[in-house]
Amino acid sequence: MTTTKQCQQTNGWKYTLTGFGEFLEMRRVAFADPMPPTRLCGVCGLLPSHTLLLPCSHVLCHSCRDQLPQGNDCCCPFDGKKFVDSDVHPMTIEWCELEQRRVVRSAGSQVCGFSGNLCDLADHLTRCGSGKAKCCKCNRPVFRSHAVSHYRSCTGPLYAANAEVASKTDAAKMADVETSTPNLTPSKFSVVAMTDQQGELTSSWKYTLTGFGEFLEMRRVAFAEPMPPTHLCDVCGMLPSRTLLLPCDHVLCDSCRDQLPQGNDCCCPFDGSKFVDSDVHPMTIEWCELEQRRIVCSAGSQVCGFSGKLCELADHLTRCGGGKIKCCKCDRPVFRGHAVNHYRSCTGRLRTANAEAASTMANMEKNTRELMSAVTIAKKVTVIQGAHRAAPRGGVLITTCKFAGIYSDIGSLKEKGKELRISTDTYTLGGYTFKLECRFTKDGNIVNVAFALFLRDGEWDSYVDWPFSKKVTLVIMRPRNPAKDIRLHTNMKEHDIVKQPDPDSWNCSRFTDKINWKDIELQGYVDRGALYVNVEFE
Repeated sequence: MTTTKQCQQTNGWKYTLTGFGEFLEMRRVAFADPMPPTRLCGVCGLLPSHTLLLPCSHVLCHSCRDQLPQGNDCCCPFDGKKFVDSDVHPMTIEWCELEQRRVVRSAGSQVCGFSGNLCDLADHLTRCGSGKAKCCKCNRPVFRSHAVSHYRSCTGPLYAANAEVASKTDAAKMADVETSTPNLTPSKFSVVAMTDQQGELTSSWKYTLTGFGEFLEMRRVAFAEPMPPTHLCDVCGMLPSRTLLLPCDHVLCDSCRDQLPQGNDCCCPFDGSKFVDSDVHPMTIEWCELEQRRIVCSAGSQVCGFSGKLCELADHLTRCGGGKIKCCKCDRPVFRGHAVNHYRSCTGRLRTANAEAASTMANMEKNTRELMSAVTIAKKVTVIQGAHRAAPRGGVLITTCKFAGIYSDIGSLKEKGKELRISTDTYTLGGYTFKLECRFTKDGNIVNVAFALFLRDGEWDSYVDWPFSKKVTLVIMRPRNPAKDIRLHTNMKEHDIVKQPDPDSWNCSRFTDKINWKDIELQGYVDRGALYVNVEFE
């Protein structure tokens, strides 16, 4: 049974973000905790990277400020108090401050139990099964993560689906979609239009995209025309960059295909016909094909009359006034694009809002930043001068660790069987605090080295998941030839290794396989007396 605490965690405090990169631009995110009032625009409710604190203590974003008169006639839309730009205090939210905040999926605990850092959201969304699709057999809504299992057991009649028109021409497909098979595509949303032409444009087909870059990843887009059936997954309804055409002519995305059994037991979730991977025809949608397709703003013609190309969507959303917010004076919903004018004329009573706490929060912010700056200066900062590597793929966190002065330490390894350990400084990656340690052992004239990662307590321990479950890879970097980097996999599964560290203490660890130190020296892995090792968390 869902508890009150669980409900609060799964609902979260929802904000629309802007100014924090392509993926998060104008994306609505549910946070586990409310944001400070000075971080939110008091007018439109956005969570922007920059806010403006007025002399009257109300807070605006730059977009809402630009809608006010300039010069001596500029006044607060809440209380009408005049101000000049020199009296306005700009405030910035740094990404490093926001990325570790906890977020939750608003779909509910029965669908998705995700709770993690904001920086993990992009990776999670590509794997998350939350959201609903309509079963084309029984016409009932089905959670996307359960769609494959549902289709395999659903006894309803199979409606005409993408499969039945997969071999036809694009023109024929469109005709089938619009006339004979209305259940092919997501629901058609019609909006009352101001003109016949607008009415045609604002009737849209909405799809959730994946595989087309950060901005569009798992974003729902309203197209002016339906997509060809072979571009859509029959099971989950997604519009992926790659689809798979089965021998029975049904279409799946890679994610839904991965949920089916492998080998000889693999069969279509619609009709149960068996197939092997060699019979599957992969189809790719190129970005150059998709970017020119016409889209409309999903807010509707009464809010936004935008109709343009998909490649123009990112620029439009940053300027679009679509969506609603609640007026804190009269409690009525107001379209975001009309919010400034509404507040200037609204006669309702101004309720306690961002304004009353803004001044205190601004002072606290100023003091905190000064303190953080002083701590940063006083703190020893690890500067890595060696080679750098990018993350090998999306969803992988990476940082570089340095074993300094390694030759001077190895010189003390003389006696047979003697062991020598060298540690790096302490690092933080993905909220976890750790150090690397290399262990030298001597067997006759041969010196071997092995590596291990040790977790310890850190300031972000309350915000990361325990036990530690990341896949850890250590990469010994060859500065002048990345192709010869040595990748070492660690085995971090035991309780004393992955548990949350006790205060002021280190966890245990397990060392990697041994490597001949002479090979590392001869191949040029040591750079100016230092050995550089990348740590990858996946």
